Amino acid sequence: MWYNMCMGRTKGIIFTHDLWRGYLWYAKGLGIPFTLTQNDIEEISQLPCFFCERGGKTTLGYKTVLSNQTFQPYKANKLVTLDVSKGYIYENVVPCCIYHLKGKKWKSTPNVK
Repeated sequence: MWYNMCMGRTKGIIFTHDLWRGYLWYAKGLGIPFTLTQNDIEEISQLPCFFCERGGKTTLGYKTVLSNQTFQPYKANKLVTLDVSKGYIYENVVPCCIYHLKGKKWKSTPNVK
């Protein structure tokens, strides 16, 4: 059981490492650069949505997101690239809430400060 929890295989639980691995796999499939660390993903995904400033939810889809370092659940937004050709590099990735991700509401004015 503990092994399955650590590997993110227990139903309903996912660790930051599993998110990182998913984004890495997606980037490799597209053939785009990927330089994010697991800490980068944990940090960025906890920021409010770039487009509407909504905070994340404790669950991402149907899974609870747990920090690799503290094993505590945290609020997570998905990550999107501003320019797909630049890939998943720190300066090109922003947090995006489920509303904007699923609804494709890219017409909203980005929250640029």
